[in-house]
Amino acid sequence: MRKEKISEKENFHGITEKMEKRPVLFSIGIMILSIIVTELPIASLLAFLENEQDAAFLQGIIEQMAVVFVIFLLLKKAGMEQEAGLCSFGKEIWLMLPAVYLIVLNLSDVLAGEMEFGMVKPGRWILFFVLHLSTGFFEEILCRGLMLPLFLKKWGNTKNGAYLALVISALLFGMAHFTGFLMGRQSLLAAVAQVIYATFFGVFAGACVVRMKSIYPMILLHTLINISGELGTLVNDCSLNESYYEIPLEGAVFLVILALPLLLYGLFLVRKEFKNGYQM
Repeated sequence: MRKEKISEKENFHGITEKMEKRPVLFSIGIMILSIIVTELPIASLLAFLENEQDAAFLQGIIEQMAVVFVIFLLLKKAGMEQEAGLCSFGKEIWLMLPAVYLIVLNLSDVLAGEMEFGMVKPGRWILFFVLHLSTGFFEEILCRGLMLPLFLKKWGNTKNGAYLALVISALLFGMAHFTGFLMGRQSLLAAVAQVIYATFFGVFAGACVVRMKSIYPMILLHTLINISGELGTLVNDCSLNESYYEIPLEGAVFLVILALPLLLYGLFLVRKEFKNGYQM
C-alpha cells in the first residue's frame, strides 16, 4: 500500500513537471478536453425533465461542474491553491467596478421594460442562475486559476514575461469562444468578434485576479455578466445551444470597442505587480 502511494505521488509529480515545463501545450490540451466534455449531448439522459430548456440547463451545470471538480483536484494535487487564488476571497473588489457597464448594457432591454418574465417557472430560474454560476466557475478556474499561474511560473520572473503570461492566458480564453462557430451556433463574424471581446475581457479578469490574489470575486462578476446577457434565453424559451447567433459588421466592431477599455484598464492594473516581474 505504501509503495502504491509513493508511486502515485511520483506519477503526479511527473505530471506537474510537464505542466510547468510546457504550460501552453498543457493548457491547450486541457482546454480542448474541457470543451469536449461540456459539449457532450447528455440532455437526452435527463428525460425526467419535461422541458428541453430545463434539460439543456442541467446538462450545462453537470458538465461544467464536472470539469471544475477535476481542475480543483489538479490544483490541489499540484499544490497550486494559493497561486490559483483559492485560499482567500479578495479585499480589493472595487477594482472590478469599471466592468459594471457591461451588466448595465446587457440589462438595457429589461430596464426599458421590453422583456417580461411572468411565464418563467421558479425552477427554471434556479437552473438558469446555477448554470451561469457554473460557467463562471468553469471559465475562471480553467483560465485564471490554472492557465495564468502556470504561465506566470514559466515567464513571470521578468516584466515582459509577466505581461506575456497575462496576454496568452487571455488569448486562449478568447479562442475557446470560437467553439460556437465550430459547433454551428454562430456565424464566423460573430465568433471572431466574441473571440476578440473575450480576449480583452480575459486580460482585465486576469489582472484583477493578480491584484486581488483571489479568483472568487471574478467568478461572481463573470456570473453576473453572463446572467444579464442571457436573460433573453428565458423569454424565448430556448437553450444556449439551440439558437443561432449572427451579428452585422457594425455590431461586431461595437462589441470589440465595448471591451477595449477593459483591456487597457487591465494592463494598467498590473503595472506595479509586473514592474520587476511577478513574484508568486
